[in-house]
Amino acid sequence: RDYFFKTICNQFTNSDLQNQKISFEIFDKLIPKYYEHLDSYVPFLFEITLHTLKTQEDHITVQAIELWSSLAEKEFEINIFSFQALNEGRVPATFSRYYIIKSSHILPKFLFNFLVDKNKNQEKDDWDSSNSAGICINFMSQAAPKELIILVNSFVELNLEKDKSPFQKESAFLAFGAVFEGIGAKMLYGKIGFFLFLFIRHLDVLESNICSLASWSLGKICGEGSFFLRYETNQIIRILFSNFIKNPQIKTISWTLNQLFMTLGKEGFFSWCFEEILWSILKALFLEYNNKKRSDELFEI
Repeated sequence: RDYFFKTICNQFTNSDLQNQKISFEIFDKLIPKYYEHLDSYVPFLFEITLHTLKTQEDHITVQAIELWSSLAEKEFEINIFSFQALNEGRVPATFSRYYIIKSSHILPKFLFNFLVDKNKNQEKDDWDSSNSAGICINFMSQAAPKELIILVNSFVELNLEKDKSPFQKESAFLAFGAVFEGIGAKMLYGKIGFFLFLFIRHLDVLESNICSLASWSLGKICGEGSFFLRYETNQIIRILFSNFIKNPQIKTISWTLNQLFMTLGKEGFFSWCFEEILWSILKALFLEYNNKKRSDELFEI
């Protein structure tokens, strides 16, 4: 087994990029079965991964990032099984080596850089390193929630400052969306009010892509519970409907409004803002009466 692992590691120094890519793929496949035997190799894999991310050869970086996604997924699974075993008075079958926690001081910062780069190629639909980075950040936040949430929190605050570029702001919204699933939503509970302030502020900026991502982020929060938005609901509804009329290129507004109204109904808050909703829809219908597609979206809402 060690001979096999060492042989694969040797291929990372091969100048043939295809060999390096295959080596990452092989380790990725070995993780589920041989996780407990990787102690001697993960530090090397970590250094090779950082070197690979610095080179930004996209078809190799995808495999390097997915290797760490698999490690994070495995450690999250081990954490769940260990918790269940301890609750039942059993000794866990295996223990986490905490590779994700140990790498969390630097690896996510490289992944955040790929979220920024993603915005330069928005027209591409291929699965690339920026997509992989978003998934990896999410998996890492499940395996090491405390460490990742602190990093993402700082990253979002820093990159949504007024003087930041559109690319940096887009990356901040994408980072927030990457961790706001599962454990991340619960860990960020105390910061939602602050994030809402930042997101609402970006609903009124000139760049349509920023508005779209701000709307999408609000929709993600709605999915966890509209009570987060209870004090800002009327303001959000007015801005979203205003953008719906002024900026038809923003594709996420209808989805966000649907998310908001569905959760308002489920949680009994709908009556709080019914008048605002009704008049906003009627105003939008009046202004969009000659646009069948837009009118249909409004009737669906």
